[in-house]
Amino acid sequence: MKYFFIICIALFMSGCASSYLSSEKITKSQKYYNRIFVVSIFDPINFREFNEESYNDQIMKQMNDFSAIAVRRLMKRKVINNFDNNRLQVKFSQDVFSVNKNIDYDQFNKTLSELESNAILIIQQSNFYYKQSIESDCNGRIETKERPRGVFFTYLIDAKTHETIWAGRFDSSGTTWDGKYSLYNNICRKLHKQLIKEHLIPKPILNRQ
Repeated sequence: MKYFFIICIALFMSGCASSYLSSEKITKSQKYYNRIFVVSIFDPINFREFNEESYNDQIMKQMNDFSAIAVRRLMKRKVINNFDNNRLQVKFSQDVFSVNKNIDYDQFNKTLSELESNAILIIQQSNFYYKQSIESDCNGRIETKERPRGVFFTYLIDAKTHETIWAGRFDSSGTTWDGKYSLYNNICRKLHKQLIKEHLIPKPILNRQ
């Protein structure tokens, strides 16, 4: 009974945050991407297409900068938890490249080739803040409450052609119970489901007992 209660609380806490997704399939693709290289960025960028110029100007320095090491690890955990798909292989930039080290464009592409990755998944936190509100309870006591808000952009890019296949924007919000943990969990869960729905990644194979 104790473990059931803990599970219920965990499900409640993870289900409080919500996200509105607006997305676009930019390039028609007839194949599934099953070997994904994840790059997490926590600075505003104006990404349009993946090429040497955009990589050098917008991705390279932000990809593994030390200042975002904690949130990058948190995002990685949420991707792993929600991309629990036995038909996917997911690698992360922070596991391959050293922190604060500039990896040039040729080395980045060489690494993708060595890992046999067929897609790059960029997850970019464009904005994150806490919205404050002043509320009173039934006894007239005044409280200041904070609710997290965030905007995230995601891009699925063909690792060989460098074409952007799919792009999505998540406008996320949570309750006073939530923080980055809940918002990251929510967008990663929706991202995995949406990429399956768009026929861009395979569905997991369910193990039959």
